[in-house]
Amino acid sequence: MNSGHKAEHWLHAQLESRSVPVLARNYRCRRGEIDLILKHQGILIFVEVRCRTSTDRAKHSVTLHKQRRLMHAARHYLAFHPWDGPCRFDVAALKQTEQSFRCEWIQDAFTMDAC
Repeated sequence: MNSGHKAEHWLHAQLESRSVPVLARNYRCRRGEIDLILKHQGILIFVEVRCRTSTDRAKHSVTLHKQRRLMHAARHYLAFHPWDGPCRFDVAALKQTEQSFRCEWIQDAFTMDAC
């Protein structure tokens, strides 16, 4: 299992331990994928999980092209799972440590008009 998959599994376990409902993992459509979809405090959250040698590198790896792919996947998800409340795109920037991961969570990393 590569470090990206390990990071996703670790983050999923962290969210579950905090009773944050994960609605979907690795939601895929033809033109995009969303690593995690959460519902927390009345907000639908689309999360991109990035693991790099530093959290800064992880944050900056979510390029405009990647953002567009995430937005496309979010629109697809919303077409099949209607939602009237607010939603947002977050980035979980992770760096692997000797024992675990270090995570920097960026709320509202970018926006989409439909949310």
